[in-house]
Amino acid sequence: MNVLYLPFMSHLPKFRLRLLFLVFSVCLPVFSLPPGTIGTVDLITLTALHPSLALFDFSFGGFLKIPLGLSLEERKKAIAGFRSRQPAIESELAPRLQKWLADQIALEKRRTTLANGPVPATSPDQIHVREQLLASYARQLQNLEQQITEARFQSQFPEFTTPEETAHRLADIQEEIAKVIGEVAETRHCQVVLNTSLPLSPNPFPKDQLGQPRPMSEFWLECDLFYAFLGKPASGTYSGKLRNAFLQSWLNKTRAPEVWSNLALRPYPLVISGGLDLTEPVLEILHSRHGTGSEAISLLIAAVRDWRRWPGNFRK
Repeated sequence: MNVLYLPFMSHLPKFRLRLLFLVFSVCLPVFSLPPGTIGTVDLITLTALHPSLALFDFSFGGFLKIPLGLSLEERKKAIAGFRSRQPAIESELAPRLQKWLADQIALEKRRTTLANGPVPATSPDQIHVREQLLASYARQLQNLEQQITEARFQSQFPEFTTPEETAHRLADIQEEIAKVIGEVAETRHCQVVLNTSLPLSPNPFPKDQLGQPRPMSEFWLECDLFYAFLGKPASGTYSGKLRNAFLQSWLNKTRAPEVWSNLALRPYPLVISGGLDLTEPVLEILHSRHGTGSEAISLLIAAVRDWRRWPGNFRK
């Protein structure tokens, strides 16, 4: 094997030479990459503008169970259709809910009796068994409380996905974005793709707060507008200037840390500068596959390009 050797190396101790060779061996593969082989994406922008996020309600932490592409009137009718089935859903869930409530009362009674009863003083093993049983009761009660809360939420708000369905939807969004990034990276000959947006710690919507809107009421308007933007707006409803103003507001608000911590995305690395930006082609493919109109896609791409050039303040 040919080894790089420079004149100054003869004056270095052997361990320093080895260290230098190690640094070169790690760095040379990166330095030898041809231009454009490191791609970058703005993951927050890609997720914020994923078509499915037009169905996500930040107050309730769930997705509306309606299809994309509806007009505002069709959207209202679709939601009303789910709400009209509320009595039937309540009747269907009532037997399970009654059983869970009865189990909860019986289990809590056993737990209280054991917790308030005499502590065995004869054997450490008996004390250990008692503590294990109390812990088991606590876990069972917690599971029952979660089932009861989710059932009540499902009966009160049938138009929204359950926590389990929401988790699957978010995972699907993340998986689809990653897949499209991989496809675009392959066509652009990128060996590595890094994220340019700031990583955040996940803070998913608490299940014990189902049905209790979070104090983020400013998001309902933008979510509705984003949905309408991707749907079938009435003639003359959205001028270019109005759409631009909406997109500026949406991109600014969805930068808030509490928004992305709610979605429970995994943290990603941070890129300061450089690389081949794949954000726009990935965004275009995502919307094309979800049936977004070509005019809306062009406006989205232009708005994102403008916003990322001057974050928080579009050009006038």
